[in-house]
Amino acid sequence: MRKLIFVLLLVVFAVSIFVAEEIKIGVVLPMTGGISAFGQMTWEGISLAHKMYPTVLGKEVKLILFDNRSEKTEAANAVARAIDKE
Repeated sequence: MRKLIFVLLLVVFAVSIFVAEEIKIGVVLPMTGGISAFGQMTWEGISLAHKMYPTVLGKEVKLILFDNRSEKTEAANAVARAIDKE
């Protein structure tokens, strides 16, 4: 049953990629707070990779950054905002 659900989700995701004009990727990182150095370094690496490979399957990739403020509850809120916004 788990495999079936996984395959169905994978198919839905794959179809949505082919229909979309651009691919949006939400990135939730600690850009402020106690471990902000980790988030900033990670974002720099992600940005560099995006500059090197800005397209996937011929579609433009758009990165959307969400700050979780180095807090667990804010991380959950940031993920919810990412899902609701995009």
